[in-house]
Amino acid sequence: MRLFLGMCVLFTLPIWANTQITTQIHDIDHGDNLADEVLVYLTSGKVVKFNVNDTETLEKLNNSLLMKKWLKLDISNDRYIESAVEVAPVLPQVDPEKLKMSHEKSLMSMDPLEGYNASVITPELAKQAFSEMRHPSKEETQCFNRAMVWTYEMRVKHNIYSKKIYIFFTRNYIRRYNFDWWFHVSPMVNMIVDGQIKERTLDKKYSSGPLEIQKWANIFLSDDAKCPYVHTYSDHASYPEAGSCFFQKAPMYYYQPVDLEFLEKFGSVKNRWLESDVRAAYAEAFEIYP
Repeated sequence: MRLFLGMCVLFTLPIWANTQITTQIHDIDHGDNLADEVLVYLTSGKVVKFNVNDTETLEKLNNSLLMKKWLKLDISNDRYIESAVEVAPVLPQVDPEKLKMSHEKSLMSMDPLEGYNASVITPELAKQAFSEMRHPSKEETQCFNRAMVWTYEMRVKHNIYSKKIYIFFTRNYIRRYNFDWWFHVSPMVNMIVDGQIKERTLDKKYSSGPLEIQKWANIFLSDDAKCPYVHTYSDHASYPEAGSCFFQKAPMYYYQPVDLEFLEKFGSVKNRWLESDVRAAYAEAFEIYP
């Protein structure tokens, strides 16, 4: 089953407490066998579970998935959905029809990095930019919001045109390790190392400085898998059982995985900051309301 729209919060293996989440449903994975647990992929990035005997809640989940409605979910400490209540949308709704472009343009623009010129910076500047990154205002924040603010402020403060790197975890990996999330994203820069240009992640939530991509990925992987790189969203979304993970790179302007999906489907290129993205990121991750 394909994994489509999505967001993520943070990567830890937390001790869950009963909690409420306001989100949409982007996928429901019933598994391949009757013994498999039903996994519900939330647009908040969480992967939670569901009791199939609760037919009333199942109907609400299916309706949310079909109609893109928002739900307030009560989640138990063992990650099961206990109740679901429909609520008003939290974020502006995206109308795919307004994003549709010609098929030719979509084919020309499927790789988000096509035509994007990222800065090449010194190790000293990379370390300075990392040290200036804001700390989240609360324990649980969404990774794509942190990454948006961090890349935005690197551009404003130091004129750094950075990139982002997404790691997408496959359904195979999520089931094998009972993993809580299906993707993570971090800022990434081109840094000069021993006279060569190397890519380094700048993920202040989980590291103490710039990291090689594989070392960054190993923070979250239980099997130290080597994630293949893909250039389009469907290259990994269509293969949920293939290996453990995939990497995809994007310019700093891309906010959520839905942006990568819409690029491929509709040719919707992001080549500038969207005020709505930046405002939402500051508010959620750092409780700043510009």
